[in-house]
Amino acid sequence: MFNFFKAEFKRAIFSKNMLFAFIICILSFLFSLNNMLFHDYRGVTYSYELSVYGGVISILAVMVSAIPFSTSYIDEYSSNYCMYIKHKIGSFKYISTKFMVNFIAGGLALFIPFILYYLFLLALKGISFEDLDYLSETNKTLGYIFKQSQVQYMILKIFLTSICGATLATLALGVSIYIRNKYLVIVFPFLCYVGSAMFLTEYNLSAQMLFNLDRDPHISMNYRLIYALAIVLVSIIIFIVKYVMEDNKC
Repeated sequence: MFNFFKAEFKRAIFSKNMLFAFIICILSFLFSLNNMLFHDYRGVTYSYELSVYGGVISILAVMVSAIPFSTSYIDEYSSNYCMYIKHKIGSFKYISTKFMVNFIAGGLALFIPFILYYLFLLALKGISFEDLDYLSETNKTLGYIFKQSQVQYMILKIFLTSICGATLATLALGVSIYIRNKYLVIVFPFLCYVGSAMFLTEYNLSAQMLFNLDRDPHISMNYRLIYALAIVLVSIIIFIVKYVMEDNKC
């Protein structure tokens, strides 16, 4: 199983799809950075907040996370490669490896460009004590971290954003066994993301709280992680149900 995991991991991380995901993030950041340079934002915190959570990447990020590996099952199904792997290593190892690699790839598709962009802004703008005014908008359960270190708090936000990417990439893989259209698979998590914000916010179930720690500021980090875990588990379960039903085919 380890050899299969290693092969799948390399396939996901060093793929053209992962490169494409990075390029989308970089272009989005450059667009936001271009707009930001015309304003005298104070420090790295405000600059990052305005260019990321108020920029085009806040719309594209969910789909970007699904690009690297979430559609891999569709290719394997159409080529009957999944049948070969199933008989070679077994269904359990195949499915578990597929979801683990996809989860990691979806998270890294956001974490790497987001953290690099933050470090770039940190070097460009530095830390400003004026940014402490942002404390009123931070997560109420973790505001004390922001008081101690703006950098630590922002890294925590980027980590949660990466979890959001990994979670919704898992959702995309989970529905790929039903949809089997690459473009719809990539768009589906975005539709759920927007739909949850429109109809589930009052129940504290908006997926946007996974992307931005300061969205719904009274909701704790633990609640957000449990919510992400629930989405991951549901995604895996619905995939397995369909997979078992089609066991004779793949």
